[in-house]
Amino acid sequence: MLEINGTFLIALLSFVIFTILMNVILYKPIVRILGERESFYGKNSESEKDAKEKTKVIVDDNSSKTARERLLASELIKSASKNAKAEKAEKLKEAKEASDHRVSDERQKLSAHIKEIRSELHLDVENFVQEIVAKTLDMETPKITLEREKVDRLIGEVNI
Repeated sequence: MLEINGTFLIALLSFVIFTILMNVILYKPIVRILGERESFYGKNSESEKDAKEKTKVIVDDNSSKTARERLLASELIKSASKNAKAEKAEKLKEAKEASDHRVSDERQKLSAHIKEIRSELHLDVENFVQEIVAKTLDMETPKITLEREKVDRLIGEVNI
């Protein structure tokens, strides 16, 4: 059987002391470190979930803001385009009116110039007719009165 003597008691006592020391020195710190590690991972897991939720909220908010800003930008572009077209139409209208006015002025000037040329031509025709009559009839300067209507009709046939 088993003999219980001093060596066994010393071995038993040293085993108990060793177990207590190991518990104090090694097991309790390891258990504490494992507990801290679990709580750290638990906190990090919660932080990670919170961060993911916040990120999702921020992304959703940013995407809705982006959509609103795109819509606003689209409306601004349409408005600017509409304003530019209206301004273009107005400037074209002003340019056309200025051009029409200028053409009208030039036509009036041209009409006045044509009248002036016709009156000069009328006088030249009268002088020319008198010279021809004088040369054909060997007269010095005959006084011939021309019918104004005939001269005007002849001048009118000559389109200037």
